[in-house]
Amino acid sequence: MLNSVSFEIDLLAAFTGLLPLSFDKVRKDPTLFRNIGRPQRPALFGEEIVTFFQDAGYEASMKTPYLLLVVSSIALVGTLLISGFSAFVLVTGPAFLASLILALRALTKRSKRWVILDGSNVMYWRDGTPQVETLREVVQELRAAGYTPGVVFDANAGYLLCGKYQHDGALAKALGLPEERVMVVPKGSPADPAILTAALDLGAKVVTNDRYRDWAEQHPEVNDPGYLIRGGYKAGDLWLNFE
Repeated sequence: MLNSVSFEIDLLAAFTGLLPLSFDKVRKDPTLFRNIGRPQRPALFGEEIVTFFQDAGYEASMKTPYLLLVVSSIALVGTLLISGFSAFVLVTGPAFLASLILALRALTKRSKRWVILDGSNVMYWRDGTPQVETLREVVQELRAAGYTPGVVFDANAGYLLCGKYQHDGALAKALGLPEERVMVVPKGSPADPAILTAALDLGAKVVTNDRYRDWAEQHPEVNDPGYLIRGGYKAGDLWLNFE
């Protein structure tokens, strides 16, 4: 029976693990861009499950935590009310609690005002030279405006900023951000699809002066007014266009 409980919880974790509940879902998975022409979702639990969610569509995956909560609630009530099934509460009870926690996590993540910085674009905003100080100032300005920032970099960002490779943790420390909010994409992979995928997952806007024309077909939201937050410096002062 305990094995059944473990299997139930593991299955819930596997399915919900594919959901866009946090920025770090796309952080370190080099398979995210298996097909550069069409950004894929991370293959965290095998191709079969990934394919299932891709075919079902993004909107369906967004609703899955709540669907699991409904299903597990019905199952729990059924085992409590139907004669002869009370022993299965050892399975349905933990499954209900697990799905409740995951649904609350999803709700919490979506309630934040996320914004994703195109780090390799923003770092050039002051004087056209890559500067970590520029990134820090933009991050601080976004925080002051009530946003929760995450940053995605090209693989060569560290070389441009300080002359050597810098991983997620090192750049996160330099920016004063938690490591799970910073991603350096693998060498040879473009940052653009990672930026747009993370933004889509989190319901976020993107801070950049890039237009993402090459990705507009896969991510039509880049053409929505206000989706791309442009910025720069004028007379030494930072400006951001939130409209």
